[in-house]
Amino acid sequence: GARALRSILEELMLDVMYELPSRKDVALCTITKEMVEKRSTAELLWHPAWHKQHETA
Repeated sequence: GARALRSILEELMLDVMYELPSRKDVALCTITKEMVEKRSTAELLWHPAWHKQHETA
């Protein structure tokens, strides 16, 4: 039910919920059906402008 789904999502998102707010290099965080089924971590999409700006520094 809804409580079980919430528990699963909280488990998957625990690290991300605390880490992402301070990360400027991440543009998007995705949770897919496959990730929930396999209990894997969230998929992060890096912000290309941030990396271009910082790889020359």
